[in-house]
Amino acid sequence: LRTGDSCRLLTFNQALADTLQCSRETIQAMDCSSGFLGNIVPEDLAEVRAAMRRLKKPGDYTHVTYRVRNSGGECVHLRSTINLISEDGNGQIIQNSAFNVSRSMELEAQLSRLSFEDSLTGLFNRNRFTRDMKNYFGTERAHLGVASLDLNGLKEVNDQQGHGAGDALLQRAAEHIRRAFPDKGYRIGGDEFIVFIADAPESEVSHHCRAMASVLERRGYHISVGVAWAPIP
Repeated sequence: LRTGDSCRLLTFNQALADTLQCSRETIQAMDCSSGFLGNIVPEDLAEVRAAMRRLKKPGDYTHVTYRVRNSGGECVHLRSTINLISEDGNGQIIQNSAFNVSRSMELEAQLSRLSFEDSLTGLFNRNRFTRDMKNYFGTERAHLGVASLDLNGLKEVNDQQGHGAGDALLQRAAEHIRRAFPDKGYRIGGDEFIVFIADAPESEVSHHCRAMASVLERRGYHISVGVAWAPIP
């Protein structure tokens, strides 16, 4: 029941208690004055409140996905259809039909990760490189450094020792790239890698690239490195 800007929980079913893994008494004691349960993840509150404001007259409905914490502190993703059912002198009756979509959200996140991650090395793949390149040049940045890395000798290793050895070589090289540039490395070809370094001094970019190449060479991996650094207009 919504009266002005305040809401009061009238009734709920057992499925809600089961989803939140808490007792009915706990739910009844929650602060629901904003129209939702009191255990919503704070980052989702603004979107939830905006959804409630969209309900103005009987027949209005809206959809919103948000997270709540169950009794164990774990996040549960709920996807709600919210309807303004009726209105009289006592206030507005609002119905929230919520579905637990945590598993589907988890699968979507896994699918997104797989679509942007190189399965062999764990670095970002070419799809992510193409997307991020647009983002780098579409936002305000002072300057951008780009390192292009080419792992030498991969073909010889594949020919002489087999593709399993070549894959292991790529994985070891990728691990060094990841250590030097966390969350900035991309595998864009068989033995080709790219690293974006935004808003760092040119000397710092060059230093990290030389240090990484030196470490790789000491371990017997020969890599060619080219570095470009420029202000972004």
